[in-house]
Amino acid sequence: GRSLSGYNLRRQKLDPILRRLAERTDGVVALSGTSARGLIVDDGRIVGIEAAGAHEGPIRASLVIAADGRQSALAQLAGIPARTSPNGRFACAAYYRGLKLARPTTSLMWLDHADAAYLFPNDDGVTVAVALRRKDRLDEFREHPSAALEAFFRALDGAPELDPACRHGAPILMKDYPNQWREPAHRGMALVGDAAMSIDPLWGIGCGWAIQSAEWLVDATADALHAGSGLERALKAYGRRHHRELDGHRLLIND
Repeated sequence: GRSLSGYNLRRQKLDPILRRLAERTDGVVALSGTSARGLIVDDGRIVGIEAAGAHEGPIRASLVIAADGRQSALAQLAGIPARTSPNGRFACAAYYRGLKLARPTTSLMWLDHADAAYLFPNDDGVTVAVALRRKDRLDEFREHPSAALEAFFRALDGAPELDPACRHGAPILMKDYPNQWREPAHRGMALVGDAAMSIDPLWGIGCGWAIQSAEWLVDATADALHAGSGLERALKAYGRRHHRELDGHRLLIND
């Protein structure tokens, strides 16, 4: 059978790869250093953005897509409410160089009731260590997150020692990360990725759902965009598929 492999890449490597791929695609015009400061609305439908930055002024489009993350500025400008459910865990992560890993190309995961831990070997010899713990343990991490993270890993069966001398940069402490979701289509605008649904990072589904939802949107709308008609029906179809494919996952993870 065919061998399948996965790859752990830091954003500083992955983002330029995706950006170059987009920029080299026929029909794509990339406007770097540009953000949306407002929406253009025609007869109640979102038909473009007011751009700010390197390219000032209105940009009209047959389809506006909010692919701008969990705190989506486009969703906020459109007044799309985010629904949430609480997350009973917090997260602490740090990068390490030169860790002695028994399996240096394999991601490792520990589950202990509501607590979890990961080791992800990344590019350039960097490994990210992640602890996801119940919020009643948060005080241990507030003042000295790196020391608490390293102590947590010392207690895990089979985990390598997280040598403080190998730590690469400051640890990241994410104290609160509620599950959040929005309707995937609104007034002619589509939402993909974390703009539509941003869920507990323990499950590692953010990037995958972003790419999948973008593909579902293309599948649903390409014919309508080429034909110049039927886009509202196509967006409803996209919304239905987004709900059908992901709502079960969201409900399970929320629980």
